[in-house]
Amino acid sequence: MSLQSQTVPTFGILKSSDIDAQKDVFVIEYHKAGDILLNPGEKSTKLYFIYSGMVCCQSKDGRIIWFEFEKHVATDTVSFLSQQPSENYLIVKEDNTVLVSITFEKIHQLFLEHHKWALWGNYLTQQALLRLTEYYNKVSIKDATERYQVLISFVPNLLERVSLKDIASCMGISPVSLSRIRAGKWNYELK
Repeated sequence: MSLQSQTVPTFGILKSSDIDAQKDVFVIEYHKAGDILLNPGEKSTKLYFIYSGMVCCQSKDGRIIWFEFEKHVATDTVSFLSQQPSENYLIVKEDNTVLVSITFEKIHQLFLEHHKWALWGNYLTQQALLRLTEYYNKVSIKDATERYQVLISFVPNLLERVSLKDIASCMGISPVSLSRIRAGKWNYELK
């Protein structure tokens, strides 16, 4: 079994053999912490499947927007789907990060040539939309303590892999506020 078939999700639509048959369109990439996959102003031309490691999306002003880990997909979704310039960075956050990537052109070629791949692409998009919507719904109406609890429930080992400064940035609060939440001393909502 190839690294590609171990990394690219099948969603019960594809078989490992379907991925192995197309493995040449997927590129295995090895990265270290700090590698930039996408800069603001560039088009997101690749979809990344994370085999190991972590990738984050960061705004131009330095705010962490999201983290993605093993068995998840990373890209600037708006830029990738629209092929318009991104407003964000995609940055590798851990050494020894291994990604399996496919370009916008190659994935669309698969969609045109293979019905199963087109169904797979539809399901991939649906799953990404559901995941983002679920996360947004859980954090948009919560106070900071509840948002922290939701974030930790979505990524149980987050504290082991991400700095508190980056977690605070992702939550839109200061590191001091995060320390208070973690210590149980936070008793009012952030506005």
